[in-house]
Amino acid sequence: TAAQLSNDCFSVWDFELNQVSIVGIVRGFAPFLTNVQYLVDDMTGPPMNVKLWITMEDCLPASASPGSYVKVIGSLRSHGQRSLLAMNIRCVSDLNEISSHMLEVVQAHLHLSRKVLTTAELRLTAQNVLTNLICSCSFRSSLEFLLNEGHIFYTIDENHFKSA
Repeated sequence: TAAQLSNDCFSVWDFELNQVSIVGIVRGFAPFLTNVQYLVDDMTGPPMNVKLWITMEDCLPASASPGSYVKVIGSLRSHGQRSLLAMNIRCVSDLNEISSHMLEVVQAHLHLSRKVLTTAELRLTAQNVLTNLICSCSFRSSLEFLLNEGHIFYTIDENHFKSA
């Protein structure tokens, strides 16, 4: 998570953050004439207010409705509360992208903290992140949904899945 340095500046380990990407669930959606405002929950704190400016020629991302996963690229802002000015919002079509994003976050964390790990240590760290993700309630309910819809199936036991 980012610490706020001043009104419009965020940092991690004294590195100023400008452009960021987040992956999360849309918890709220409000279209206006000149912008669309989303409430995106990336599970790192309270849901993030995200604003995407649009023109009359732009198409609203139709499937970026509450409950869908999105990837947002934008600039952090603070006007009394943390928000994100989006340059791009797109729906996540492959749930592996969520795991991939979490691994990118771990890698960025390790890079910024300048901690050097061996390949074995990095593999264990990645496995811990994935284990925590899989054990989380929201991910487990997503797996149950995918099972019920026939998109995945059990393999050797109830903790091992394969894509249909």
